[in-house]
Amino acid sequence: MIHATAGRAGSTCWAHGIAVLLMGLTALPVAGQGFGDTRQQRARDRVPERPPLRMPGGTLAALPAAPVPDALLGAWSARVHCGGQDHVLSWVLGPDRQAALTLEPAPDAGRGRGPAFAPGAWQATHDDGGERLLLRNSSDPRSPVIDAVVTPEGWVGELAGRGWEACSHLIGLRADAAVQLASRLPAGTDGRRQRANPLDQLAGRLTRRERCDRDTLAWVDRYLDHVAALGPRPSPQALRRVVTAMYADEVFAPAFGKTLADMGATEAQHLKQTVQTSYSCNLTPERRELANRSILPLALPLADGPQHSRRQLALDLSAQPILARWGQTISARVTSWSGADVMALTPAAVDGAAAAVARFAAAAGLPEGGAPLLARLEGLRQQVASAQASQAVQAQAASVGADLAALQRLVQQLRPRPGGAVPDAAARAAVAQQVNALLPEAVAAWAARAEGVAGWQALQVWRQGQAEVLRLADERTLAAAQASVDARQGVLTEALITAWRQEFARQVDALPPGVDALAAGTALEHRLRAEAAAMTALPQVQALAAERAARRARDLTAATPALVAQAAQAPHYSALQALRTRHLLPGEEGTPAAQTLSRAIDARQAQVAPLSGLPAADYLNALYGDDVAQLQALDQAFREPYKAMLLPMLQQTAPLMNLFAQVGGVRMDYAAMATRAMDNISLIAPMFAVYLIEFEGRLGPCLDKDAVRFTITTTSETVYRDGWGNYKYSVPDPDRVEHFRVNRRFESVFREVGLSNPQSLLGQLLDSGFRNGNRVGIGELVQGTRALMQRFDREGCNSPLMRRMEAAMLAQFARYRQGNREVLDAAFGGTPR
Repeated sequence: MIHATAGRAGSTCWAHGIAVLLMGLTALPVAGQGFGDTRQQRARDRVPERPPLRMPGGTLAALPAAPVPDALLGAWSARVHCGGQDHVLSWVLGPDRQAALTLEPAPDAGRGRGPAFAPGAWQATHDDGGERLLLRNSSDPRSPVIDAVVTPEGWVGELAGRGWEACSHLIGLRADAAVQLASRLPAGTDGRRQRANPLDQLAGRLTRRERCDRDTLAWVDRYLDHVAALGPRPSPQALRRVVTAMYADEVFAPAFGKTLADMGATEAQHLKQTVQTSYSCNLTPERRELANRSILPLALPLADGPQHSRRQLALDLSAQPILARWGQTISARVTSWSGADVMALTPAAVDGAAAAVARFAAAAGLPEGGAPLLARLEGLRQQVASAQASQAVQAQAASVGADLAALQRLVQQLRPRPGGAVPDAAARAAVAQQVNALLPEAVAAWAARAEGVAGWQALQVWRQGQAEVLRLADERTLAAAQASVDARQGVLTEALITAWRQEFARQVDALPPGVDALAAGTALEHRLRAEAAAMTALPQVQALAAERAARRARDLTAATPALVAQAAQAPHYSALQALRTRHLLPGEEGTPAAQTLSRAIDARQAQVAPLSGLPAADYLNALYGDDVAQLQALDQAFREPYKAMLLPMLQQTAPLMNLFAQVGGVRMDYAAMATRAMDNISLIAPMFAVYLIEFEGRLGPCLDKDAVRFTITTTSETVYRDGWGNYKYSVPDPDRVEHFRVNRRFESVFREVGLSNPQSLLGQLLDSGFRNGNRVGIGELVQGTRALMQRFDREGCNSPLMRRMEAAMLAQFARYRQGNREVLDAAFGGTPR
């Protein structure tokens, strides 16, 4: 149930916004669901385009590229199994590295439905370091990328892209070899029309001994070990590699006494049922859960279905020797690189080899998934990068000049580079040689440009800013550089002392002792103390400071009588603060003349600021003293957060509000009105609201006989809504009637502010978020107003304090009213309304 309350006299609206988050769910392939579920592929095809394809070896577009070698030019034919059917991929690769690819169903392999390539020009890219071939369809970004490794026997790759994950390895061979491969493949299966096999019903009839056959469990257990090593969510490609390895003759035959090709259909179907139910044997809960998730892919080749057919398995197994040959080639290459001159290598070749290993190591059967080989390649990459970095640093050192910034940049080149490259000792020695040869001249030129206090300070801390450079300098170089700094600092010190002495003589010493000289000295002292803060220990600075202090003591003594008289006539607290700030410095409070002046200021403060100690005392004392400038400053500090938060929104709605006014026949400048209204926000309005609403309860005896009576009736209703926020019905609430009495002199003020509620919880919470040291907030003002009224109650209705404060409040409210009139003038541009 949701209710809202509204009334004629005023309203408080509470809005409850409900945010509904719509989450898009993308189905992820599950191992137990097989590899080639075309329904999942079609669902994935409807998902919006994803970011550029990323493979374990890096972003495909970022791989190193080299011209395609001549050995890869010419006519090629490739076999790939997708969607329950073999496909023949044919093309002719020319010297321009472009080819037109065709993908057609193989005539000797089933009648399943498979994907098709979009026509267009395919661009070939070759990476020498990793012996890797990439083919992209530049005219259709939705086409897959053929990502393959190359050997003299042919090449093996994968179709990388969304919707192609379930395809077998793609084996590329010359035409004659491709014919031989096709002859070795088993007969195809009709992937569209699989007839039900009565043996499918045997799963529930197998005896426990058959379900938990020891040889089958050993084979399954070996498979589960490989799956567990893939992590909690293996990719379909990784899982397919594991399944393929389990059907290799050297693994399958020892387990079952024959190869898969020699196993009959009935025997294979029975083995499939045994494998599928093996998770119900005596396994640990963790092992049983792993088998339940991943056992189906292992059984699929036994059924020879479209999801993982015998032909797909045969293609994957045929790819293994080629992949193994590639792995041997890359391993031998890395070994030869390790004994070669690193300068003969290129980062592109090493990076290409690393990317290819990361992508194909597991498929090629490299030890530990290629991790040792990747570690060696990373070491080579760092060696190559370090050698190149050293060469670049030495070249830069040979051309550097006697410039401090240039030397600093040169030394920074010795830092470790991203990726771990570190310039060698020869590069460090070349840099150190140049530092010792050029640093004294460079520092002397830099120091000569230093000017003023900032220059003196920079010279003072020059070693900290050049610490990295100075670590390469010897003692003689450091001494020569420091001598240049010291000499320039001495020149700057004399120039600064001379300039300060002239300022003092002109601005202070030329004046007769008294108030003007004291004020001028105070201003000069503030500036010189800030400028010379880092130089106070210098004898010349201390001598000049002693001269200024002696003159200041004379001025303070001579000016004290006049300043005491000024303090006695100060109209308000701000004037006293200005008098103290203008003529006294921190640390002078203990001198006799300063103590005399401070006592006079404190005595006058008790007269013009009698409300010190109360909450919001700054505002209350400013009212008491009719300190208009201070009141304006406090009002500005109060309204600035509201103005910054609300004014931009109001100005955005200004064109619409102007349009509404124009429809009614009125020309209006809503933006100007909003700006002026924000500039007129004043603390006097909430203060008067609290004062008048609580006046009768706190200061009832002070009401005049002709006090004005106000009756305020609030009518409200409770609105009931359903859970979706739709209106159902409403029930009127009892009217709330309130009575207020205020003195007649405040009648017009009450009509303007009496209905506001500065004490609302929401308003005070909002205002408390804008709190800072110089700002009077709503909560503080409410507390101060109540404390003021308590003091009025103690002193009586005719106390001078009460009469003066009420007069000051009315005067400030009159200024606030004038501002409201200016708001209307701004709205209508001064035209008659």
